[in-house]
Amino acid sequence: MPVLLGPFSWSMMGLTALVAVVVVVIQMGISGLLVSPTETQNDEIMALIHSPLGLLTLVCTNIVSPVLEELLFRGIVQNTLRRYLPVLGAIMLTNAVFALGHGYQLASTVGIFITGCGFSWLVLKTKQLSTAMGCHILVNWLVTIINMMWG
Repeated sequence: MPVLLGPFSWSMMGLTALVAVVVVVIQMGISGLLVSPTETQNDEIMALIHSPLGLLTLVCTNIVSPVLEELLFRGIVQNTLRRYLPVLGAIMLTNAVFALGHGYQLASTVGIFITGCGFSWLVLKTKQLSTAMGCHILVNWLVTIINMMWG
């Protein structure tokens, strides 16, 4: 069972950052192959970021949501499923629900599933939920910055 916070190490931080960059590149690759030009899943979030609610939107989507999602999906769901299923089954089911819960089109759902598997791998590798939280926060910030630059 993973702990929420454990001993800090620079190698864990580096691994977390590496996983974040890899899953964002995978997401972008999948989106480039599967997303039609009319799909604009991030338009609403980008509009909110440029509204008077911009700072609140950034904090909620890039810090609060990742922490709460990791507590729920990797901390509770995956941990509970691991009691009843093999590790791979628990990871697949957890991340299928995680991806479908984001409610985007096919390419985004596939990309989010793969991203969630990266988060799950981090929890298994480090035995700390905080690494998945940090990675999720970094992924969301990277995606936000990419969308703001090339929107």
